[in-house]
Amino acid sequence: MPVNDPDWPPMGYFFAGLLFFGLAVGGMLTGEGLYRGGVVYRTEEPREFWELIAWDLLFCALFFSVNVFNMSRDSFNGLFYIVLSVYIVYSLCSWLIRRKR
Repeated sequence: MPVNDPDWPPMGYFFAGLLFFGLAVGGMLTGEGLYRGGVVYRTEEPREFWELIAWDLLFCALFFSVNVFNMSRDSFNGLFYIVLSVYIVYSLCSWLIRRKR
């Protein structure tokens, strides 16, 4: 797929990958990350912090794979919605478990 295709701008996804990579690296270096409208500290809540870093790196890899593997729009959208739905289901399940405690 050509880079100059006006219907499919892969450079936007490359910059989105850079954003998530910056969030993950910045979080690892500072020890704090943005999580659901708040800040999570590595020393206070290590499990939530490292889950946040893992999700950031997963989305980074997803967006970078568009450029590296030259994915089509349909395969990227399918993969993106699968990852997004897994994240939403995981977040809802963890919220319900914390609420019952």
